[in-house]
Amino acid sequence: HSGSVLRYYEKLGTRWIYGVTSNGFIEMNQMHFRTILSNELIKQGISPSGKISLTPYGEVVESFSVPGQQSQVGLVCKVLYGRNNGYSSYRLNWGRFVLVCSNGLTDFRSVARDRWLHTNSVDVSDFVSGSVSDAYNHLSLVEKQIVDAQNRAVNHSLLDQLMTRLVFARATKDRILTRLDHEFRDTGSNEWSVSQALTYLRQHEKAIPLRVQDDLTRLGSS
Repeated sequence: HSGSVLRYYEKLGTRWIYGVTSNGFIEMNQMHFRTILSNELIKQGISPSGKISLTPYGEVVESFSVPGQQSQVGLVCKVLYGRNNGYSSYRLNWGRFVLVCSNGLTDFRSVARDRWLHTNSVDVSDFVSGSVSDAYNHLSLVEKQIVDAQNRAVNHSLLDQLMTRLVFARATKDRILTRLDHEFRDTGSNEWSVSQALTYLRQHEKAIPLRVQDDLTRLGSS
């Protein structure tokens, strides 16, 4: 009557309690879940890549191939299959990458971890289609932000003020100025070039201290 259910497993003829779930919890066969999920993803052009891995907790993770990966911005899709124990949910994990330079270097960010509740309150197909829609909406927003940044000319006076105020070593500032000059010549004197330069330094210049690398990441994303 409490609305809670003791969860247990059997070993050597003994039942071992490991936790508590709500009485609305239902078990979902992993293969059944995968069949529904993969069919729904395939409708969206997203297909299994054949790559399987395990989390430290023994959960199976499957990677899916997302179309449009030749563009400047793309998506990464991974599905984590829960263990049906009330403490390990089925999840759709989305990542977003942005091409930073022509040699193929990309900047990767985790953008969403959508969790399917073990209550059947949301149909699996609806869960997948909603998650895919949100991921592509995020992608469209990022693409628009990039285009807008490419169309905004750099205010060099403000950029000079920023460089003056940055509490970085002289060598780091020189690296930033050198990379900015490269990006301005390569992709134009715009705000996107500034973002590209800072992200490139964060990824490539291992001589830059970790704290400063994190600062460059924040500056490049702002």
